Amino acid sequence: MFVPLRKLEVWGCDHLVSIGEKEEDDNCRSNLLTSLRILYIFSCKNMERSSCPDGIEKLIVDGCSSITVVSFPKGGLEKLRKLRINKCMKLLERGWGGQNVDNRSSMSMPEDVWISDWPSLKSIIEMNCWVHLTKLSIEDCESLETFPNNLTSLENLKIINCPRLDVPFPGWVWPPNLRSLELGKLKKPISGWGPQNFPTSLVELKLYDDDEVSSCSEFSHLLPSSLTSLYIFGFEKLEAVSVGLQHLTSLQHLSFSSCANLKKVSNPQHLTSLQHLYFWKCPKMMDLPEMLLPSLLRLNISGCPNLKERYRKNGSHWLLITHIPCIIMSMDFGIVTEFA
Repeated sequence: MFVPLRKLEVWGCDHLVSIGEKEEDDNCRSNLLTSLRILYIFSCKNMERSSCPDGIEKLIVDGCSSITVVSFPKGGLEKLRKLRINKCMKLLERGWGGQNVDNRSSMSMPEDVWISDWPSLKSIIEMNCWVHLTKLSIEDCESLETFPNNLTSLENLKIINCPRLDVPFPGWVWPPNLRSLELGKLKKPISGWGPQNFPTSLVELKLYDDDEVSSCSEFSHLLPSSLTSLYIFGFEKLEAVSVGLQHLTSLQHLSFSSCANLKKVSNPQHLTSLQHLYFWKCPKMMDLPEMLLPSLLRLNISGCPNLKERYRKNGSHWLLITHIPCIIMSMDFGIVTEFA
């Protein structure tokens, strides 16, 4: 009765040690999973191996702390479109795929890949064959050292907390269709990068956790004029943003999060397109940049006690923001006051 099964989800099966048939049983493809197209495996802490059937299109393996091997039959990767590997701490790099990665005829053509918490992963150069990839997210891979340079279809790229990975490396060419980029906690701090030749398609940039930056001018050379959204996360030493944003004339979203020493955002007189402004966990911020306020449609303040006190309803600076259609304020990250 399971012959037409197309989707299987396995959750929290602590006694399950394997799923699917073994690779060497390639001639016995008549098992119950041959029609499977979507496979989710979550939190099976004693699972050691998974053998995926032919034709799998979407695979998620998440929180399987004992798994060492995820294998496919010969040619079984060809239809894979979406892949997620997360918190599989013992998964071996050589235990992935179960086939010769140099055989391009048997390589997969995924469009969306997310890999996180894979400690033994050192290289994803084999992705050179993944020409249809449009979204790639790599997080918390402490051993990752190499990265492909010709993902020409990529539109969304995220690389966070890969301390051995040097991106951009010499000769690096940013994907020509890139629209969204998230970077941080790599081998070289963001402030140490030289000017980048970002494609004009890039509209969203998120930068994370640079502990050496104290002024926006130290990374402003990275910001292309095409940006419509800029997010700054965890810049602990950042104290002021006064210059470096003036060329971002198309910017609509500006966000500062967990910038513990940020005190001042001033003189952004050219950001006339700005519509959304966010401050989250910036406890030393005292004043909002008045020149940004007229065009705003949304203002979000959370974990910023000084700002909340001044700009709350009937506060000393309340009249400066009453024209904004949507105002959200939160002090303790749980209780939200919204004015609309």
